[in-house]
Amino acid sequence: MAEVYEYHSSTELEGDAAVYFMVPECLYEAIFWDNDVNDHLLSVFAYFSVKRGLDNTVTFSVNQIVNWLNRQPNRNKVGINNKVLECIKFLHEKGYLSITNPVKNASINEIAFNVDKVREECNGHSFIILYLDEIKKILGYQKTSDEKTHIGNEIVLLVFLYLKYGTFKRPNKLMLQEMTNNVEKAVEERRKNSPEAFDDYYYKIAENLGLSSRAVSAATKILHDLGLVYFEELPRYKHGDKWRTDHTIFAFMYKRERGKLLASGRAYYEREVENKKLKLAHYRRRAKTT
Repeated sequence: MAEVYEYHSSTELEGDAAVYFMVPECLYEAIFWDNDVNDHLLSVFAYFSVKRGLDNTVTFSVNQIVNWLNRQPNRNKVGINNKVLECIKFLHEKGYLSITNPVKNASINEIAFNVDKVREECNGHSFIILYLDEIKKILGYQKTSDEKTHIGNEIVLLVFLYLKYGTFKRPNKLMLQEMTNNVEKAVEERRKNSPEAFDDYYYKIAENLGLSSRAVSAATKILHDLGLVYFEELPRYKHGDKWRTDHTIFAFMYKRERGKLLASGRAYYEREVENKKLKLAHYRRRAKTT
């Protein structure tokens, strides 16, 4: 049987959009739930993932990493430089980085990034793909004067990673059990059954990440402004005599796969959100009858 694809045309990704790295399950679980370091762990891992040379080594200073994080160097005990050093130590202890000489705050250092370990942990296991242009947009974000809630770019990146973790991604190639004689109908059915959108309450995401609901909401709005994530807060609903806050539905503003852009824009993400609404409404109707 001939292969069938949901999207027949695509655009080759270029520049920073074509550069990506994988965050293995062991690491993103540590970032979400077991991180005893600090909120810059993902950003520091991203730095070494994209800066490694052909021999997988990275020559750097701590100040260079701090600048890449869009922060000002600070060598105080609780400053950003020491937070970066804490992350490097953690990644070394977990085997993602190999360090020959102790990393010093005020000198040029060299570290080997263990690509084989990342590949091994991703092979046959869950992982999340992040692209360099996404990282640069988030770390380069500058707070506007009318923003009431101030959150660090590292928190925005953390929420972004969590939304990627929670959002189902349909492979472009249809599976055998999805194929029928009517290709258009088969594609429409899989879109309705498996929308590329994620629904949750702000407070639950906040609890999972150790943040406040306000911080999660603020991060979501920033991701929207950056052209990365679309979201809709569903209307409040009445449960008995009380009004309750409903889910928020999230969808990415584009779909990428294997170095190509498959879909983007309102036609894509609004369809995914609408299909998620329909699926959520279906679940609720079933819950009422059981």
